[in-house]
Amino acid sequence: MLQDNINTASRCRNDIDIINCYKYHNSIVNCCSYDIICVNCYKYHDNIASRFRDNINIANCCRNDINTASCCRNDINIANGCRNDIYTASSFRNDIHTASRCRNDVNMANCFRNDINTASCSRNDINNASCFRNDIYTASSFRNDINIANYCRNDINIANCFRNDIYTASSFRNDIYTASRCRDNINIASRCRDNINIANCCRNDINIASCFRNNINIANGCRNDIYTASSFRNDIYTASRCRDNINIAN
Repeated sequence: MLQDNINTASRCRNDIDIINCYKYHNSIVNCCSYDIICVNCYKYHDNIASRFRDNINIANCCRNDINTASCCRNDINIANGCRNDIYTASSFRNDIHTASRCRNDVNMANCFRNDINTASCSRNDINNASCFRNDIYTASSFRNDINIANYCRNDINIANCFRNDIYTASSFRNDIYTASRCRDNINIASRCRDNINIANCCRNDINIASCFRNNINIANGCRNDIYTASSFRNDIYTASRCRDNINIAN
């Protein structure tokens, strides 16, 4: 068997007949979990790399084997599979090496936008969550993906992004799901006080503006922040709060 023969295994880099075995023979496919020589083939051959997309046996290796999983870090062909394959996509949830790719790889980053399985990782994985802070591609997902947007309510790592990222900040203006977070999440709410991009939203967005009525943390910001304070002058919705809310009135 291929996994028992290092000389034969090492040939998979150069021999089309051995490469084809990966496509058709489970006994050889299964060696990817055990044999580092076989694993190295993934790095160098488009034919083998593309199997991540099409073959359940190879795809499963990504989940369990550090050597095959690390290929996701280095190989564009395998990386592209994350977008289309439920098995490789789920690796984001379990593997620190593939998870860290969000920060650096446009192909994997795009998965957040299109794949519910990788999107749901934001809730559970600190490595994926931190990507929102640093990656323009994942950050923009807040605007387009209901699954990721919903996590704003529950995840402090994502919530903190509102302070630092112009792309997530602008979501307040366009996304009813993230906008409603103002009411429920103290971490996001306090951003109104500190971030000019979010503060400006108060002027333009009825969903955020209405938060002034219900949230003491945002209301208190009006007293101390020139950006939110100036909203009263221009926005009929926030202006009317003066009449009803003692915190804003003060």
